[in-house]
Amino acid sequence: SSVCLTADTLAPEDESYS
Repeated sequence: SSVCLTADTLAPEDESYS
């Protein structure tokens, strides 16, 4: 969403998604 996430698939805007 924001930076370079891992499972940033269905993540809204959680820049802390892994």
